[in-house]
Amino acid sequence: MKKLLCLFLAAALLFCAACQAQEPEQEIQIDPTSGSENRKDTYVALYFADTEYSMLVREVRKTKVSVDANVEKKVLEELLLGPSVPISMAQIINPDTQVVRLKQEGKVLTVVLSKEFLDWSFIENARPIEESNAVKQLAVYSVINTLVEATGCPQVQILVDREGDGTGQRINLSEIGMGSAGVLEPMGRNAELVLSAQKTMEQILTNLKERNYAAVYNYLAYGNEAERPSENAFVSWCQNSGVVLDYFQVTEMLEQSSQGSALLMVNYSLKQGTSLRSQYAYPLRLVQENSIWKIRFSDLEKFMEY
Repeated sequence: MKKLLCLFLAAALLFCAACQAQEPEQEIQIDPTSGSENRKDTYVALYFADTEYSMLVREVRKTKVSVDANVEKKVLEELLLGPSVPISMAQIINPDTQVVRLKQEGKVLTVVLSKEFLDWSFIENARPIEESNAVKQLAVYSVINTLVEATGCPQVQILVDREGDGTGQRINLSEIGMGSAGVLEPMGRNAELVLSAQKTMEQILTNLKERNYAAVYNYLAYGNEAERPSENAFVSWCQNSGVVLDYFQVTEMLEQSSQGSALLMVNYSLKQGTSLRSQYAYPLRLVQENSIWKIRFSDLEKFMEY
């Protein structure tokens, strides 16, 4: 009896094994959209240099960020990619720079960057020491302004990983054009270096007053191509008009619309020969093109009518 029971159980096991072998393997389904479901579109504000490396320009860019990603690191990586429109702004940080580490403690966000951060050879072309120092300072505030705006943390401490061990060391002020002694401490956002609508207007009018017409031409809006003269035609128009800007004062920002235009009030005087004509509270409009404030030639033409 026991022998028959054993034979029966052995046969049953063999039958189950055969059935299992005949069952097709279940295919593992991979959802190609599963990764994208964990990513969201995020707008980030990045600060680059203007084409003259004299001020910072704000570019707002849409990027995808994973829900579990370090947003601060992603923002810095976007910054290191450089501007979307190189014709209007310039990279101020060595693109070989790596983000080594980020950590926030209280009101200070510490960022450790690789040693390439202190290498500006990719843009420097025998610049005078003052200009070279200004470029280095812009690079520092490019990082600080970007991170403060992205995180809401009021201060940023930048360290450099000189030894390659990930710890990061302090930056000497002499290395970034900020003095001969001391080290870089945590710093907050610097609005004075940002090329706002008002600062752009002041630059345009300063260059116009100093008769630096080629520099003014860089701020002419493209808009309708038929409206924007060539650089030679514009410079000739300025030189041959006989009218020069003698004095100006930008008094207030009257309006800055969501459509990318800003209306500013200007007091100014024009000089033609020995005669002088003054205008008060003149409304002069700027428009945004590729994140840069520009002025239409037709508006500048009316502004310079004597």
